[in-house]
Amino acid sequence: MTLAFHWPALGLILALTGLLATPTSVSAQETEVSARFLDVGDTRSGRIHLSMRFQSPDDGHTLRIQDVIGDSSGIDIQVRLEREPGDVFGPEVQVRRQSLTLDGLPPGRYPLRLFDLDSGEVTDQVEIEVAEVAQLPHPLPVRVWPSDPGRFDHLWLIFEPASFCDQFTVNSVILESKRIFVDRQPVACTGDMITPRLVAVPLAEANRPLNGVRQFEITEGREFGERARVGTFMLNVADRLSYRLGGHWFNPEQSGHGVDLQMLDDGQVLLTWFVFDQAGNPAWLVASGGQSGNTASLDAVIVEGGRFPPDFDAETIVRRPWGRIELEFLGCTRAVMRWTSDFPGFNDGQLDLQRLTSTAGHGCDDAPPESVLTPDWYRGPDSYFRLP
Repeated sequence: MTLAFHWPALGLILALTGLLATPTSVSAQETEVSARFLDVGDTRSGRIHLSMRFQSPDDGHTLRIQDVIGDSSGIDIQVRLEREPGDVFGPEVQVRRQSLTLDGLPPGRYPLRLFDLDSGEVTDQVEIEVAEVAQLPHPLPVRVWPSDPGRFDHLWLIFEPASFCDQFTVNSVILESKRIFVDRQPVACTGDMITPRLVAVPLAEANRPLNGVRQFEITEGREFGERARVGTFMLNVADRLSYRLGGHWFNPEQSGHGVDLQMLDDGQVLLTWFVFDQAGNPAWLVASGGQSGNTASLDAVIVEGGRFPPDFDAETIVRRPWGRIELEFLGCTRAVMRWTSDFPGFNDGQLDLQRLTSTAGHGCDDAPPESVLTPDWYRGPDSYFRLP
């Protein structure tokens, strides 16, 4: 079923969410078909979240929303009984909770009505008032992504905008200021349909090693230089290297050898260097150790004595001390590896490294994935509509 919307010069977005259909025994003397408002949310953002009670005969019919029409004189949510495929259950009555999100509401004060197309009657109505200028909620619900940041993580501020088409920027030097200025640039929606997405605004670059706990005040930019405080949030960056530094690292000018790096939960760093000795023989170096600031200091062993399966025998494996490896991270994708070794066939040196792959699902400089930017109330593309 496709919902059609009619809205003069304004976009209307309908998101059907949280359907909970639970057959309930209700007295047969009650009205068998009814629709009532249970809860009406805040309208300051130009978006409204509704909760309604739908009641219909449990005889294979279900009360469903057919259309939403209206303007600043009033909005009608039109409902109608629909026959559902399957068995007829009997004379009982079905009661379910229906959630609905309307977006792009016109400014003004007007009625919001539930209209039964079968009976031609208004079954319930409420009065709503929408501000002339859509506002961010106060206080603004925000969160920081990733949720477990460490040093060199690119940080993002995520929140639900008043309009999903507007563009946002953050103007702040996060190391020197505890105020975040969120500037909004209104942008007209284009196309037949858009998918609602939370706003992800860059908060701190991945190449700036942050750590510690800070509380920030969020301020939204206004016309004529006026600004309004819209909330606060707490930023807690762990005093450890980001888990998202893990992955394969190499030097592009020496492709053919490289290191696999893992950032462990206990703060330890595990490195495996797949390399060769000075005679050209493959060498497998394994190093582990702790971290301090932007540096990891690791003790390395060389692994020898193995054979290819099925001839592998764990009893023949020998791990000999090889030397020390130090990793200094210069950013999310750059590091310097320095080493000292007295093991025959090797020497001291250093190598510039670049991160080639990530092991934590997302690199420390990646943007939030779509799953993080989907509003909780959104239930898929077929439940979200907007007119040009």
